[in-house]
Amino acid sequence: MKQLMTRNPEVIKMFYETTCHEYSVGSFIDKYQNDMPQLVMVKHGYQGETGNDTLDTGQVLRIHGVYKQTRILAIVKKDSNRCFGYGDISVSIPQHCNIPVYLIKRNNTVKCSALLHEVIAKHKLPVEVKCDTTEEPEITLKGRRVRLTGDIRLKLTQECDLKFMYGNPVNKGLLIRK
Repeated sequence: MKQLMTRNPEVIKMFYETTCHEYSVGSFIDKYQNDMPQLVMVKHGYQGETGNDTLDTGQVLRIHGVYKQTRILAIVKKDSNRCFGYGDISVSIPQHCNIPVYLIKRNNTVKCSALLHEVIAKHKLPVEVKCDTTEEPEITLKGRRVRLTGDIRLKLTQECDLKFMYGNPVNKGLLIRK
């Protein structure tokens, strides 16, 4: 055990144990998800799409906990709309999403609108849907608000559970808000 010494009497002395074990994020979550918080150092960094998704090599983190969310993996069809660029794009959508959609059966749109989570509950995946852009004209995609116009088609392919860690970076013994 090592002791972190401090000159400020208001700061609590911390005790920590160091190990030489390396874990992938997934194996770390599996091993320690019920034993939080944990203080970790990032061995190999990861460049995410946003600052919140990025882990820097050598960065120290205080991981407060882990949460799990069931999501639907989907493909935004390339013929859907120019707001997504060209080509198919893969996205994950929370299982209990309230986007209004129309079910597409054998290339024909079913006339009755339903919420996405209702379609997922009633139909076996994969299934194709068309977003009802008159009801919900904007969504957040990769951290950016996107206006939906025209014929947005999603092929809902599978359901999966994603685990997320939440925590704060530590700098010189202080938690940093980020």
